[in-house]
Amino acid sequence: IAVKPVSSLSRSIGNSQNGDISVFSDGNFIYLPDEIDVFDNKADNSRLYWHLVRLESGLFEFGTFDFDFEKAQAKCGDLFPSEEMEAHRGHEGSRIGISELNQFFQCFSKKNLAAALFTIYEHGRIRLLLSQNYPGLVKRSLPIFQNETRRLYRRGQRRNILLTLYSRIAHGMTLEERFEDKVCAQALVDRISALFEKKIMPDNSVETCASLVFMTYDDVLKRLVQHGSGGVETGQPLMNTPFGRFIRSEFVVDTHRPYEAIAVSVREKLRKKGVQVYKSDIRKKLIQNRGALSSQDIQDVIVKMEPKNKAFAEIRGGLGADLTCMDWFEFSNDFKIDSQQENEDALTIAKYPEWDCRINDYLDEHVRVADRAVAGCEGTFYSDTLRRHQGLVTKMRHAFEMLKPE
Repeated sequence: IAVKPVSSLSRSIGNSQNGDISVFSDGNFIYLPDEIDVFDNKADNSRLYWHLVRLESGLFEFGTFDFDFEKAQAKCGDLFPSEEMEAHRGHEGSRIGISELNQFFQCFSKKNLAAALFTIYEHGRIRLLLSQNYPGLVKRSLPIFQNETRRLYRRGQRRNILLTLYSRIAHGMTLEERFEDKVCAQALVDRISALFEKKIMPDNSVETCASLVFMTYDDVLKRLVQHGSGGVETGQPLMNTPFGRFIRSEFVVDTHRPYEAIAVSVREKLRKKGVQVYKSDIRKKLIQNRGALSSQDIQDVIVKMEPKNKAFAEIRGGLGADLTCMDWFEFSNDFKIDSQQENEDALTIAKYPEWDCRINDYLDEHVRVADRAVAGCEGTFYSDTLRRHQGLVTKMRHAFEMLKPE
């Protein structure tokens, strides 16, 4: 993923969710402010750019935007309102332009609170995964964001229970609370933080964060209403996050909208044949392959889901069908999918990188080349031509032999 300034966008991004700085992505590029003057010197401001990019790219590496509404429903079980799931299935065609995350937030009466809680848990999940995979990165970046959180706290959010939760879960730090009922507030923060660790450690998928939203939404809403948080009713953002970091999935949906429609069609076609898949897994394959989809890709997403997602299988009625009975050639005609049957006469198949001028980098294994032996027609045209022009052939051979590399 490459980086671009916000000014290069052809569309309006609207108001920032919070704060003066905002970083977000549309799936192809990470967008940053044209200028940053948080610190007194250029070197520190440049380093802040780097830290913002690394944390934002973590959303892609660890699947934030692969969130799947149906996976969340399976993960949440009885917590998820069944009427919301049925409404989602019935109106999915009209929601192609709405991200799965925003559809999830619409399940709640206070969508701004659901979005804030999800941001808290998801940033916490990303912090833990980055700590496991890139401990050096977290060691360098985390103090900068912790200091900014303290600054926000001192600037007037000392009684914001959401920022207190954010500091504990997303940044692994404890702030000195300034609540009138300090004991009750601390107990709520401690209980939710412990629940986060209990749930995320055995299952660090993005849908686990959705289940945490369901588990904690009522308690946090009750707390905010009791203490007169006006933002709950107005729909405004309920907390500021360090440097305006907020999950904005709508831009990614706009970029990959054509893949969304294809993913829905492929999923429904497979389900009619008794094969269970998730739309997000198909969409991810389409994005990775720039719109191409092979029968092997379909088999990969089916094999990946069967051992784990039994809850979803119970909803849909079984763990799928025997793939040996699938007519891949007929299926490929419907969706222009490369069938393995078309490769049977290939001598060798190889994949090569291809240069993408938009990101100034190579796309790994993007070009697929199948070698085939081409059968020619019987005849003497070739040999007769060589014999008839033997003198010219000799001169041409001599000329090529005289060529030397520079």
